Amino acid sequence: MKKQTAFRLLTLLSLTGLALPAHADTAPDDFLGPDDCRALSPDCKCSDAPMLELLLKDQSKALDAWDATADAIAMPGGPATMEAAVQDFHSRFPGDTRIADQFAACDTIDEGGHNLTKIAGVSIRKGGAALDSCFCKQFCEDAVNATIIHEDVHFKFAFEAMLEMITSSVACKLGELEQSYCDTLLARQLARSEQYAHAAAIESMQDSLDELRASDPDMPDMECTWEPLPDMVTRVTPPAPPAPSGLWQRIELLADRFIHGAARAG
Repeated sequence: MKKQTAFRLLTLLSLTGLALPAHADTAPDDFLGPDDCRALSPDCKCSDAPMLELLLKDQSKALDAWDATADAIAMPGGPATMEAAVQDFHSRFPGDTRIADQFAACDTIDEGGHNLTKIAGVSIRKGGAALDSCFCKQFCEDAVNATIIHEDVHFKFAFEAMLEMITSSVACKLGELEQSYCDTLLARQLARSEQYAHAAAIESMQDSLDELRASDPDMPDMECTWEPLPDMVTRVTPPAPPAPSGLWQRIELLADRFIHGAARAG
């Protein structure tokens, strides 16, 4: 979806009285836009390949977990809310601590404003993805680009999801849709957004690793070779916040989740 189309949808939402609230811009003000982030990020070299490979594996495991969560949502008695879907995902996917450790090694991590569980999000003011400066400095550019792609997918999907929610809400209230469809709409949208975003990031990182295997950036006539990082026990991600009670709070949470993309260090 092009940005022009996205702004038209925002206008439509505004006319219907359900415009995205101003604070739906979930990325902190000090998060950097794509170009500023790339300016801090070093070029990827052979020495970065093990971490890129680890990120790829972590994202692949996350996608598998979201696939399983999406299947669970479709089952009777499965997670029916966004919060339940997030909890189901976390029960299937703890992040790899080495990714958080590399982020935490940033030289400005003690200055405040850095959150190991929120390294990227979406800023409407910046027109898409926004990233923590420590993530930009600690990970090479291909990892940054994959994260930008991930967040941009959430950004584009957010408008489609909001429009679907509005139109479906009317049909649900009129009894024109199955109640099970209505009850799980937000959970299914969240899972779908995460599936799309992870798949796009995985493809980007796989392409980057393929390029490194084919040619060493420092010695183009040579191939990159490396020893993969071993598997290890991973940390458990914090649980999701409580479910909102009112319709407006549900709309705000939907905007927050899809624009933010549930960004995390893993």
